[in-house]
Amino acid sequence: MKKEYDDDDGRVVADMSDVERRSPLDGWFPRKFRKKPIVAEPTEKVEPLKKEERRAYVISALLSALLIGGIFAAGLAIIILIMTIVW
Repeated sequence: MKKEYDDDDGRVVADMSDVERRSPLDGWFPRKFRKKPIVAEPTEKVEPLKKEERRAYVISALLSALLIGGIFAAGLAIIILIMTIVW
């Protein structure tokens, strides 16, 4: 049942007929009639990485993550040391 208002003159302020409501479970269950996303074509061709290059990127990322984790661990150790000395 559609509500009718006294001051409604029938003009469309914003056309919301093509807007789709997102569900909190979006992605968990398939939806019928899902629109296909528009994928832009890449502007430049990218060559795939060689095995050695890929390995170098992975090792670099892991080492940088370990460095950041070590800095956080050292900071936490310093804070704990200061707290035990003060108390």
